[in-house]
Amino acid sequence: MRGIGVDLADLRRMSRWRTRFPADVLGKVFTSGELAEVDSHPHPAVRMGVSVAGKEACGKALGRGLVGMAWTDIAVRAGPAGALRLELSGAAAAHAWRAGVRGWTGCWSHLADRALVLVRVIAWNTRRGEPLWQDMSTTRSSSRRPSS
Repeated sequence: MRGIGVDLADLRRMSRWRTRFPADVLGKVFTSGELAEVDSHPHPAVRMGVSVAGKEACGKALGRGLVGMAWTDIAVRAGPAGALRLELSGAAAAHAWRAGVRGWTGCWSHLADRALVLVRVIAWNTRRGEPLWQDMSTTRSSSRRPSS
């Protein structure tokens, strides 16, 4: 395993963001797919919180935070029953590829006013082409090499 990242998001803040900021401003933090999921989710603040915490947790798991990456370089897909899928692009995908990361798993949960996300980053043994850690039972991302 290459790294673990954990983050919490304040759901009250997410509610304020949703009502305070127009779509073009939110588009600097969330991908269009994430915003579509927020709009269709029964609890939009929870969905926003999962995305924000997921992006932060992913950066932590990669060992660099979000330095040098756009927020939209990490798309967080929240599935049912706490499943989580990350889709990296741009600088985030390039950094992960250079670091040997070929997969990640994640999960999420929430309480009354907080969303919690855990992300596990899996590095692959480039000599053998096998994961260094085999537990890939939860949803994981594509292992395609990012385009430059």
